[in-house]
Amino acid sequence: MATTDYYCDPSSVADPGEGDGLTVGTAFGSVDGCLQYALDHIVAQDVVDGDRLLLLDKGTETLTATLNFTLSYGTPNAAYPLYIEGRQADGSVANYETGVGMATISMGGGAFTIDDNSRHVGYYHLDIKDSTAAAAVKVSVYNQIVECYVSDASAIGILLKSQSSAVNCSISNCGTVGVQFDHYGTVTGCYVRSRTADSNGAMTTGILLNGFLNNTTNNIVSVDGATIGIDGANSSRYICRNSVLAAVGSTGKGIQANGLGLNAIVTDNLVEGFNTGGTGIDYDSSANPAFIKGNNAVYNCGTFFADSSASVMVRLDDIILAETPFAKSGSDTFTNRKAYFAPRDISGILGGAFI
Repeated sequence: MATTDYYCDPSSVADPGEGDGLTVGTAFGSVDGCLQYALDHIVAQDVVDGDRLLLLDKGTETLTATLNFTLSYGTPNAAYPLYIEGRQADGSVANYETGVGMATISMGGGAFTIDDNSRHVGYYHLDIKDSTAAAAVKVSVYNQIVECYVSDASAIGILLKSQSSAVNCSISNCGTVGVQFDHYGTVTGCYVRSRTADSNGAMTTGILLNGFLNNTTNNIVSVDGATIGIDGANSSRYICRNSVLAAVGSTGKGIQANGLGLNAIVTDNLVEGFNTGGTGIDYDSSANPAFIKGNNAVYNCGTFFADSSASVMVRLDDIILAETPFAKSGSDTFTNRKAYFAPRDISGILGGAFI
């Protein structure tokens, strides 16, 4: 499979664009934005392998409206999807760990999202920011957002619709929720950070599972105040191998598992720091409380485990730690997360994020 690639240069304000987009030197560019210009001027959608729009890291691509894929371009399909990917200025692959080549897309404070209900679209290596919409990035059905930064959103950072995923993303400074998803979704390898001192204030929830059959694994959530790290709002989901850390004085909850139902699993998570009336892990009850839970380790919380569940299929031992489970080497940042949140080799460490 070889997609047809088109380069887009946000620093070029030529109108019409510089060329056909097929090389860095002939990248699409427009005073109205290079991405929408590319979508409107690609001669023919690749209906065999799909297309990639390669956004060069040569300035900020400021959108003035939600991208329209279907007006001129066509409709992405499972067999021939559309990818929007950030690239270094010379066209080489970006590095999301260091930030090199992470092309910036800004909504400029506008109340709109990048995409609205388009299917089979993937976002890679992008720095997405400055949205006042209900969600900065709406990842619709069968879509994915991978190795992206999402920040400075007045409400939700990433909203995943059914059967979509967020992988290895950094989400920060969002007004309400870092990542929220509906049904059959996956959030894995993400770093979500919320602080009351952020310009948008503290999030209410870092990761919100707002449906059933969702997977939340290997994520790091760093919060303070009353924020809930991970909130499972409906039955049947998997909350496994996550690391949740709250600053001293936090009153929220590490993991809140409301209404756990059939086939739900909450295991191998590490939680620390909800020590001012907060709760490490809250196992709530449900009409069908048959699930697997345990092997979770909690440190320095007001209430370590709150458990009102009447019954479970498998109840494994949880552990109350006498010391921090995290190495805390260096600073609590996305680029240093692997060192800071590395699980320590102490008794009781059974899980946490390994990314």
